[in-house]
Amino acid sequence: MGLFNVFKKNGGSEQTEEPVKTADTVEANEENAAASGSEPQKNEKDSAKSPAGLDLKNKEQVDARLKEIHDSDRLYIILSASIADLEKGYSIPLVLMPQENVRVMLIFTDYETAKYYVEVKRPMVIEGVYPIGEIRKDDKLNNIDVICANALALGVTAIDFDVATDKAFGCRLPYFMQVNNMSGQGQVLLSKQEVENVKKNGGKFKPRFNGMKIMNFSNEHLLTKDRAAEVEEKILGEDGIEWARENAKLNELCYTANNLTVKAAEKDKQEEGSGKEIRDLTAKLNEIIFDRLSELKKWYTIVNKETGEIYTKNGAAYLLYTGRYFNRMPEGTQQKAIGSSVAEFAYEVGDKDVKYVVVTDGPRIMHIMDRSEFGF
Repeated sequence: MGLFNVFKKNGGSEQTEEPVKTADTVEANEENAAASGSEPQKNEKDSAKSPAGLDLKNKEQVDARLKEIHDSDRLYIILSASIADLEKGYSIPLVLMPQENVRVMLIFTDYETAKYYVEVKRPMVIEGVYPIGEIRKDDKLNNIDVICANALALGVTAIDFDVATDKAFGCRLPYFMQVNNMSGQGQVLLSKQEVENVKKNGGKFKPRFNGMKIMNFSNEHLLTKDRAAEVEEKILGEDGIEWARENAKLNELCYTANNLTVKAAEKDKQEEGSGKEIRDLTAKLNEIIFDRLSELKKWYTIVNKETGEIYTKNGAAYLLYTGRYFNRMPEGTQQKAIGSSVAEFAYEVGDKDVKYVVVTDGPRIMHIMDRSEFGF
């Protein structure tokens, strides 16, 4: 565990400005946001209104509300979707940069209003995943005090509470910490390798947020070893193709088909032609895979960030059946959504020398199919 305290060094106990601000209405400076690693703030209309039941000019009322928020057993913080691990369900607090030298976190007192914000006001929902973290008072690593201390060390200047509701208002981060008598003790959970690096660096390290679990996270594209073994066993058994058509999901079909392709090649090495039965089975699986792909509303592919041309490697183009892992594309590339049709995919391929199509989720499961199986 790495510990630090920037609050005291910065004289956080001295109030030098008015404590309260309304949620910012300044348009985002995207270049500054990108340079800082923060995300640009959108213009929140009507956010300058005083929250219901709270006089922003009444210091006692404001302080009482800040203490009430701090003492809540549960709070909900908006997490970054752009750098989230959407395979395992972790991210860090979203930091908006509405203008230069202003960095804001978003905290809600109610989960449903937080969901509304990321679904409607700032659309960030990805395949049913709402990038929201729960702040629990009894959480030693990610309670409100630790999050605020870590945020202050990272240059966060303010918190906006309950944005886009009738309770919305904002507060400067140091003042929120002062009113609630926070120690300012930041904590960072370090990996074994990071601990070794810190030792070599005389105990110094860069502050950061700790990862937070995304609430109610699920990932239908994950495939356990047990399930993978079960699917392969069923497919290799009696009436395996019918079972696959009725019971196997697309990622399970791709994983199994890829494994069987490898097994067929190994058999052929031992005795020429001995892998034919498995290859025939894989061909039937490929038909089901194509049918499953056709049922999707969208396909995705990978393109060069600069030119927009489709990304290929070793004669293969990539067809992704999920957009979940958009932030894990190869360097210099990005994900592109297309219609779920061979015609649109063929248009992206153009006159590229493509012999194969890799059907994949992105980072894990990959199944190589011959281009001819797509009919173009």
